[in-house]
Amino acid sequence: MTDASTMLKLIKDFMLTLGLPFSGIRSQGYDRASNMSGRENGLQAKVLTENPKAFYLYYFGHQLNLVVQNSLKAIPEVAIALGGMYAVAQFIKNSPNKWDRFNSIVNFISADDLSSPKDNHMPRPICTTRWVMRLTAVDTSLDHYHEILECLESIKDDYAEPANNREKADSFLRNHETFKTTSTTE
Repeated sequence: MTDASTMLKLIKDFMLTLGLPFSGIRSQGYDRASNMSGRENGLQAKVLTENPKAFYLYYFGHQLNLVVQNSLKAIPEVAIALGGMYAVAQFIKNSPNKWDRFNSIVNFISADDLSSPKDNHMPRPICTTRWVMRLTAVDTSLDHYHEILECLESIKDDYAEPANNREKADSFLRNHETFKTTSTTE
């Protein structure tokens, strides 16, 4: 569904539903993915074939995201905090049992709080190219900070869990409780 012809059809259909003429496009901007910016078969080429006035520009918002990402990596505290958050997210999300445990904690806590959407749980992936997506992951993690700690505590104290899971949970807990978020992914 991400081939240029399919995307062109989706754009044309969407513009039609809005009552906008396809011939009114004056510019288009995408990242450098070949299905978007390819000179012969990319979306920009297909749009240009049907509308020569739709000039293609590289999407500079994508470059800005990459600059922000690289800048954040240069700040050790931020890089460590995001790395730690990613490690905890992976630790919980990569195991159906841990994910179910986390969800049961969030659902139990939010059962009385109708303003807390149950489908907006942490952990979320940490996107490597879009700061906006990373910001969503950070916000969601902060929103569920106490639930994350409770989940880690329950894993640490559950002797039915393998020892390495209990040790990782304990390490994550100590790091989060002291605000030292050194990543312990392996």
